[in-house]
Amino acid sequence: MENFQFNINKVQKILAIFGICGPIINLIVFTVLSLMYPGYDPLSQFISELASPIAPHRIIMNIFGFNVFGIYVILFGVALYISLKKHFLTKFSLFLFLLAGTLIFFLSIFPCDYRGSEITFLGMGHNILAGISCGLIPMAMLSLIYPLRKDENWKGYWIFFFILFAIFLMVFIPLTMTFPLGAIIGLVQKMGLTVMISWIFLMSTKIYRLADKNLSIEMVIS
Repeated sequence: MENFQFNINKVQKILAIFGICGPIINLIVFTVLSLMYPGYDPLSQFISELASPIAPHRIIMNIFGFNVFGIYVILFGVALYISLKKHFLTKFSLFLFLLAGTLIFFLSIFPCDYRGSEITFLGMGHNILAGISCGLIPMAMLSLIYPLRKDENWKGYWIFFFILFAIFLMVFIPLTMTFPLGAIIGLVQKMGLTVMISWIFLMSTKIYRLADKNLSIEMVIS
């Protein structure tokens, strides 16, 4: 039992590292590639356009953007599930993270259409996968509020979502009142994505610290 428990802790720690490093990698890749893309406007253009057929570094974006993003979302979901007391909502959130991560991973196969081009089958597939996955992650975050509040190890951590969301609204509302949404739609998307990956980063640091503690009997048996 002790050896099995140790292995679970070790796996939890490794998975948490992906949740810590993944968002950092994404942030670096998105920033650097947007600067290296001639004519790319980060305010009005979506992140996915960094992997469009005419993007100069689309392979890097597909691998270190979409593929890395999808993998760490999946692994983070598993790590969080291990770290929380079992509840229907923790199982539901795990399913959402697994599905979202899988869809994000396969965005690399469905490149988005570049601006002004004819809508293609692959471009439509990209929009569908991106739209669904971007809805699944916030849904998973919301579904974890109750389990986080009821778990002593996570006391106070449920509030992170509301803090990040409040910051988003404080920036989003003045922006949309000042500029047409179309002119800043890329910025709004990046802000929303920052909320999600920042939350994953913060939660992963907690998971890493919890891995040093003994798991409950309930978690080991599960």
